[in-house]
Amino acid sequence: MASDQDIIKSLPREYADQLHGARYRKLIEIAAHGVWSARAAGYLTYCSQWWLDYTGLDMRALEGNGWTQAVHPDHRQPALSAWLTSTATGVDCEIEIPVRRASDGLYRWHLIKGAPIRDDNAQIMEWIVIATEIHDRRQATETVVSETESRLRLVLDSIPQKIFTARPNGEVDYFNPQWSAFTGLSFEAIRDWGWTQFIHPDDVEINVQRWQAAIDTGQPFLLQHRLRRADRAYR
Repeated sequence: MASDQDIIKSLPREYADQLHGARYRKLIEIAAHGVWSARAAGYLTYCSQWWLDYTGLDMRALEGNGWTQAVHPDHRQPALSAWLTSTATGVDCEIEIPVRRASDGLYRWHLIKGAPIRDDNAQIMEWIVIATEIHDRRQATETVVSETESRLRLVLDSIPQKIFTARPNGEVDYFNPQWSAFTGLSFEAIRDWGWTQFIHPDDVEINVQRWQAAIDTGQPFLLQHRLRRADRAYR
């Protein structure tokens, strides 16, 4: 008995292509994902019915760069910039964006993944994009992260050692309570680069130099220096 593939191969090329196309289109239409296609330059030309129903927008509204209408206003420009960068460079696109659900008006997070389809000469013919709702998974992850951070903060606030954390640019964004108890200064007074005020004047320059070097290189910061206690004595 001949297989489906054997039958397709026996058909004239144009009919075989149509049959393949019809099958893929049917798969796209029944999938619980948004599927788009776009021209080489990124101009949206097709959206699956599932995505039209989800967003409540018709194809005329979504074509071109109109798809951003369904994206949360705070994320529209970053999403469009990421997409245009991918279409300009030929690099796969992968972004997470909140998309408005027409049924209730809520914004739900989606993972958008786009990849180029190339011809035999490696030239981009079109882009295929799949949008997958990840809202529940993302919310669950954020809940776990928040709970973990809360437990870690409780530990850091309780231990006798003095602990601080900093942003990538070196600005301190957290001191545990032991710092305020030791220095007599509030967090607001010593945050960012304000911590230099409780360093001994003779140690400030080398301290800042070493700290900046650690920021620039990613190497550990290690230095013995004198700190001013709340009673003005240096230890």
